Amino acid sequence: MVVYKFTASVFFIFAVTRCVAQSYTIRGHIKGVDTGWAYIRHRQQTGTDSGKIVSGNFIITGKVGNPEFCAFGLSINRRKDYYLGLFLESGNLTFRVDTDSLNDIGIIVKGSSVELQFQQFQAMVAGVNKLHLTESALMEKLEQISSKYALEHRSSYISAFAIFWYEKNLDKLSKLFIYLTPNVRKSYFGQKIAENLNSR
Repeated sequence: MVVYKFTASVFFIFAVTRCVAQSYTIRGHIKGVDTGWAYIRHRQQTGTDSGKIVSGNFIITGKVGNPEFCAFGLSINRRKDYYLGLFLESGNLTFRVDTDSLNDIGIIVKGSSVELQFQQFQAMVAGVNKLHLTESALMEKLEQISSKYALEHRSSYISAFAIFWYEKNLDKLSKLFIYLTPNVRKSYFGQKIAENLNSR
């Protein structure tokens, strides 16, 4: 059995790597909304970035760990809520959002290859959820697709996300984890997996 024990110095190096933030700019359009505010809430660090919606258009700028799992939200008619998760990267991005499909695969993002991969994986998850399986059968199926995704995409940050959330067998998780590339193992969700493995 492979056991992963990381020293404090290694975790410090990982944390420094993850926390190096770079600038991003989102130019977006929301169908069905004329005025309000759009938000990016950081999940892997503290803080929220925002942009005013004018005639359906908005611009949000800020700093992001690269890539970072964030939440996208809207404040419309004095009601503020966060509707979907996305992987945000540095650089210039464009968003196209329709209020009729505010979910992880309903937003159109250009400029983030990791977000495209995330949407592709989330579409697979959505397909499984539509099968109306029992809870145990659903979890087994989600474990299967997450493991398969990681084996086929060992250099994708989404692989670490997938197996962190859906692979509950620690022996299988350890084998999948070591198969991922070093950069993915150093990512936020890669570190979360390492913590789970270290705690057993």
